[in-house]
Amino acid sequence: MHIQSLSLLHYRNIIGHTLSFESKFNVLIGRNAQGKTNIAESIYMLSHGRSFRSKEFRDLIAWTNDHAQIDAHISHELGDDHLRMTLNQEKKIFFRNQKKARATPSKCCVILFSPEEIFLIRNSPSARRKYIDRLIGIVSTTYKSVLHKYETVVTQRNKLLQSADLSIQHIHQQLIPWNEQLAVLGAKVISARHYWLNQLNELIPKCYYAIAPNDELSTFQYKPNCGAMHLEKNESMLANILHEQLHMRQKDEYMRRITLIGPQRDDIDACIGTKSIKQFGSQGQHRTFILALKMAEISFLQHHLNHLPILILDDVASELDQTRNAFLFQYISDLNGQVFITTTNETDIHYLPTAHSQLFDICDGQIKSR
Repeated sequence: MHIQSLSLLHYRNIIGHTLSFESKFNVLIGRNAQGKTNIAESIYMLSHGRSFRSKEFRDLIAWTNDHAQIDAHISHELGDDHLRMTLNQEKKIFFRNQKKARATPSKCCVILFSPEEIFLIRNSPSARRKYIDRLIGIVSTTYKSVLHKYETVVTQRNKLLQSADLSIQHIHQQLIPWNEQLAVLGAKVISARHYWLNQLNELIPKCYYAIAPNDELSTFQYKPNCGAMHLEKNESMLANILHEQLHMRQKDEYMRRITLIGPQRDDIDACIGTKSIKQFGSQGQHRTFILALKMAEISFLQHHLNHLPILILDDVASELDQTRNAFLFQYISDLNGQVFITTTNETDIHYLPTAHSQLFDICDGQIKSR
């Protein structure tokens, strides 16, 4: 699967432009704030229906206009697709082959490797939860639905706990149905995270070993708020455990006015052997693990989707040292997939093979193909 062409209209600082792409490497070169990441972002939008830079989709519309449009022609095993997303001040609308779609208009899978992910291990647990939840959501639409319902339950519980107009007795009574839902849905989230992380952990050690063969076994260890000793229990048993823990912590919740039990408080810890990389790892081990994690993600998605995802490397080369850069570009060269690379410095990509590579210069929203 690859993107043959992309047309942008009134998208951020790109007023109107059509690009034709190579089926392997496409390099977007320009100084910061010139528009190269805007192109990468628009490709990501067509896959995920949202930006990786802004929560507000209206930010994507050029300041001088009230609408924007992204068009792409996609080639894949079953034929070709024309994808379109239109944005206005009210909503996003998706199309696939001129027919309106409810959500993102294609199974075109795009994965992002950005500087923010280099620091995933050091960031808060919420960043790691979001990373895993997004990855699971690509291969399991059921999980996306369950997670959304669970997050709604937590929001409603927190509103009740923070209500200044209700007595503790009234809050307690109104929490009963929400507790039931939290336990049932929370158990499903925990079980899914455990299942899919186990599959990812079959790939991570091999990828890490390929980069750093002298280190111990690396894993992404799931540390659920309910306790790791409960992970092998079925969903019904997990729901009972969550319900019991809610009862035990109810006084704490009333005092702190927030939900203290459930997978919204889980963590995932990158480890080498038994040691946490966040606490004990070197800077090189941090970067090696993230690189291995990204390689594992590509293999994971390829296995479950039966095709290689399109890969975006957004200014990643500047964050990696020479050895890891060389390894990364050798790895993506061996893949038979399409890659988009943004960079401010052409020397960062000197490891990239010149065959099947297309270079674009971007300056103030203007794009020139070499």
